[in-house]
Amino acid sequence: MQASRVLVRCSALVFSLAAVGAAHAVQLLQGRDINGTPVAPDAATAVMEYDPNLNITWLRDWNAKGAMNWNAAKTWASGLTVGTFGGWSLPSALNQDGSGPCGPASNCTGSQMGYMYYTELGNVAFPEAGYGMSNKGPFQNVQSNFYWSGTGSASAPGSAWFFRTDFGFQGSFGTNFEFYAVAVRPGDVAGVPEAQTWALMLAGLGAVAVALRRRPG
Repeated sequence: MQASRVLVRCSALVFSLAAVGAAHAVQLLQGRDINGTPVAPDAATAVMEYDPNLNITWLRDWNAKGAMNWNAAKTWASGLTVGTFGGWSLPSALNQDGSGPCGPASNCTGSQMGYMYYTELGNVAFPEAGYGMSNKGPFQNVQSNFYWSGTGSASAPGSAWFFRTDFGFQGSFGTNFEFYAVAVRPGDVAGVPEAQTWALMLAGLGAVAVALRRRPG
């Protein structure tokens, strides 16, 4: 009888641990086409990748503009429009809890680039075997190189934070150097109505308002 109780308790513990693990499981990236319609992450029509873990959308092309200095990279990202979707920026190097950037160091999983590299794609840092961006996921044109973040260095004016996809390293460097860039935007574009949809909705509301005004009292 005692043995059966122990077995039941152990089974319950295993089930609880499994449930906790499932609750914290990393969710897969979700592809979005030019209109924000959900598609397979690796579909030919996918131009954006929604990350449900951080609730941000990534540009699928990680070399859409080539290498550039930090200010040029920020200007490019902030002026980017994909389909009808704006609001883009460079990834943040800040930790997810809002604290200052991790680094200079490897295994910085708190930043948006670090979380993608380590937690979601499962890559490892130098000098571990297989280090580098060996798993690129559904992303295209990923460079084994430096990528700018959108976070300036508070301790070193004229510098900004970067992430190295070849080493898994996060650090800061002078903003005049030319590194690669990828853009992100908050939320999921699949839930954002297109401009044409908004126009139709507003036109419909206007027609309803006119009809109500013309109704006899």
